[in-house]
Amino acid sequence: MLSFDEGKYKSKGNKTATQIVGISLKMSFGGKMGCVPDHGIDLISAMDEGDLRLFSDILADDALDVNKEYSEYNNSTVLHLALSQPGKEEFALQVLLRPDLNPNIPHKIVRSFPIHLAAEIGAHEVIQSLIDINADVNARIENGNTALHLACLKSNANWIKDPILKQEAQCNYIKCVEALLKKENINIDCENNLGISPLYFGAEKGSQEIIQLLIKKGAYAKVEVDDESIEDHLNARFPAGTFSLTPANTQSKDTIENKLFSALYKESTSPGTFIATYNTYKDQTIKWNADNGAYSFLQYCCDLGFKSLVSFLIDEGADPNYYCPNYKMSPILLAAHHGYYKILKIFKELNNDIDFSAVDPFKKENILHKIIKRESKAYVNFEERNYEKCLSLIVDDEASFRSLIQPTINGADHLGNTPLHVAAQLGQEDTVRKLLRCSANIGIKNLRDETPILHISPEVMEEYLDDCLQGEGLITDERYKIVFSYSFLGPPLIDKKSEKASLLRPEPREMPNMVPQYNLPEAEPLWYMSQLPGHRALLTHPVITSFLCMKWRRMRHYFYINLLFYLLYVGFFTTYLLLKNSEMEIASGTLNTIRIIVMVLLVLLTIREFLQAFVSFRRYIFSVENILEISLVSLSFYICFTENLKTESSRSICVAALLLTWAEMVLLFGRHPKASTFVTMFKRISQNFILFLTWSISFIIAFALAFYIMLKKPATKEGEQPNPYFTTVERSLLKTITMSLTGEIEFESIEFDLPFGRIVFLLYVFFIMLVLVNLLNGLAVSDISSIQKEAEIVNHVSRIELISYFESMLLGDPFHFFSNWPPFSWGRKVPDCSCLRGVFQSRLMSKLIGLTLGSKRFLLFSERLAEKQAIFYPNRSRREKSQMGAHTSSKGLLDPETIVLDVEILEAAKMRLMRKQEVSLIATNQRINKIERSLRLMSKQQNYIIDLLTQMSSK
Repeated sequence: MLSFDEGKYKSKGNKTATQIVGISLKMSFGGKMGCVPDHGIDLISAMDEGDLRLFSDILADDALDVNKEYSEYNNSTVLHLALSQPGKEEFALQVLLRPDLNPNIPHKIVRSFPIHLAAEIGAHEVIQSLIDINADVNARIENGNTALHLACLKSNANWIKDPILKQEAQCNYIKCVEALLKKENINIDCENNLGISPLYFGAEKGSQEIIQLLIKKGAYAKVEVDDESIEDHLNARFPAGTFSLTPANTQSKDTIENKLFSALYKESTSPGTFIATYNTYKDQTIKWNADNGAYSFLQYCCDLGFKSLVSFLIDEGADPNYYCPNYKMSPILLAAHHGYYKILKIFKELNNDIDFSAVDPFKKENILHKIIKRESKAYVNFEERNYEKCLSLIVDDEASFRSLIQPTINGADHLGNTPLHVAAQLGQEDTVRKLLRCSANIGIKNLRDETPILHISPEVMEEYLDDCLQGEGLITDERYKIVFSYSFLGPPLIDKKSEKASLLRPEPREMPNMVPQYNLPEAEPLWYMSQLPGHRALLTHPVITSFLCMKWRRMRHYFYINLLFYLLYVGFFTTYLLLKNSEMEIASGTLNTIRIIVMVLLVLLTIREFLQAFVSFRRYIFSVENILEISLVSLSFYICFTENLKTESSRSICVAALLLTWAEMVLLFGRHPKASTFVTMFKRISQNFILFLTWSISFIIAFALAFYIMLKKPATKEGEQPNPYFTTVERSLLKTITMSLTGEIEFESIEFDLPFGRIVFLLYVFFIMLVLVNLLNGLAVSDISSIQKEAEIVNHVSRIELISYFESMLLGDPFHFFSNWPPFSWGRKVPDCSCLRGVFQSRLMSKLIGLTLGSKRFLLFSERLAEKQAIFYPNRSRREKSQMGAHTSSKGLLDPETIVLDVEILEAAKMRLMRKQEVSLIATNQRINKIERSLRLMSKQQNYIIDLLTQMSSK
């Protein structure tokens, strides 16, 4: 990290460079100090304060990116800022001394090059320095003006009232023009987009000296704009004979490209003008990648939908990926924005020569974003607009072309929305289907942490999942093959080859080698699906259950290790508690040994809890199970460090610790797919009972208090206590609640003195024992029935939760999975305090953790199923066959890379494929029947016509 020498960078305002850094960062980031100061901000601050020495010292740092565009200053570079502020020419000259400066970077907002900014303010020294470092003197801004246009237009300095200052400014503009005219390749007759040349500006508003320089250089003097010529302006402003024209001033030296642009602008009203102009100059060399400051030839034709001209330009050699430096919108993006499908078809035929992943510089949208949004309101050639055909052309089923547009399928705009996000949000279900078939990923988050699945209907998703399941051959044949496709899961595919294209002239693209992004979670999209009630039923689909089965087989050893460790702890801890509370005499050595083992296991358990909190503190503290574990660990430490556990309070703590330990064991067993259903049923019924009893307990309390008042009696002379369970309020409450929940009344032991007491007791029996208890039983039975129907779904939800947790923990939570918890908004205001991502930012730590825990082996799509497909021959075996020869070790045992599916999943897949074939067969038969009916109708009509012709001929 770079540091500053405060003495070296002492500024005029008694502020050190370090202070300037602080001020700048506060301005830029709302007062939040960053860890690493931006030296470019220091540079701008020094310029703002007019401290040239500090500015030069900071600028001398080779690590400073002098071409950086600062968003805090409207995307300006340091050179742009120096030329945009009055009196900062000296600072601009210092910047121009940097050898790595690019003098041809246009400003993104005002779209002017540095040489234009210098020409506007008459900074002749800056212009000369720019020319010396190869600045483009013919660069044009959006309206087509060059630096020479601007210098001529402002050369008279009419806005300055002080005559001395005005004369000084005029001299500066003259020097600017002189410096520009010395450049041999200067286009002195360049016409802007309105047909105005530099000499026309000079004649209309410029100074006499400027006009004289241009005429002497041979500037064309016959330009006319709106029926007013240069000679008209000269005669109106100056005496006759002031300027003497030569034959050189009667011949235009403007470029062919500018003349073609002028013709292109007339194409809308006069079709064929461009080709006619081209035919005039076709024997000369034409730069087809030229621009007029606003468009390139191809950009303009794509923006206005000139299909034939697009084809013509490409045939002539125009680069299909080139765009004007001032308008960095790829031609294909312009065509997609307007929905010109015929132009897109031309680009598609170019195949590898076109960059289909191009994005616009403003919203970062690609061609699919443009097509799906359908935002064009242009009237020109609107009859050629068809967004449906555009989409069909791009999301083609051809494999070779699909690989070209794969990066586009999952590309995100400035809001993080992929094309699937946009299509789903706009309710374009047909578009969603097409994108899903092109491997659009359903788990990519936008900046609002939304995934596309949130807006995709369950029906569309189910239809797509059916398409992900393909069968080949006869279903009873031994060679029958089932292919599971998982393209919608896991990380998006990326191009393995790095992009090395130029900013303005991208190189032709080769066929991309699409591979998955390594070491990224794969099951997280299913977690988002499992959180949507309407989509949960889809979790039983064979495509999803097969994926979960394969993932579980790869991560189950982590689960079993954790389970074995906890079972050891439960066993030793329970034994220690029983021995400490036993009346038998136990050898102190045995007890101490068990105690040491328990403490070692307890320390390991504590470390496990700290690691979980380290992964995500917010997720940890908002988990009921973790709160139980914290209580368990705390009580266990108390027990281990307490010698006397036979006191009343210690025994209560031992009981609580024992119950918590075994309850945690039950919950841990519940994470297994085979047991998760039963644990979930237990939780659901408990929650429902608690909710029901929350309001019904008031009836029970009322009867308990009534029984206390009614059945409380003094003890007899013999010392016997009538109705002993109702002598105190506490006993009465305990007895009444026990009778209410268990149904054991013990009526024969209750003595009634008041007649009304029998009536109250009968009311209790009716409302509590009959109504309330039977209602509870009915509630339990009905809930069990409904949960049993959802047992498979609940099982998969539990498995997805577990797999997603393990994936995110082992891979450093790259998708911020842990920040999704808790589900309520106020809980998410608590800081995440996750240190996991920080640890994984270190390559060394990431690699070390990966080797230690085998996180790479846990993934399916990194190597084993690189194409996101699994192939099975269910009538042969349960093993996956996409990589033959990787299934059995030399000893005949299963290789770790072997993938095996449960028989139930394969059978479910076969049944779904059979139903799919039946539906397809029914639809085919219906179409055949319609065709047959149409043929019969045509036959009848034909016979009728023949009969009519026969009758007419007989007459």
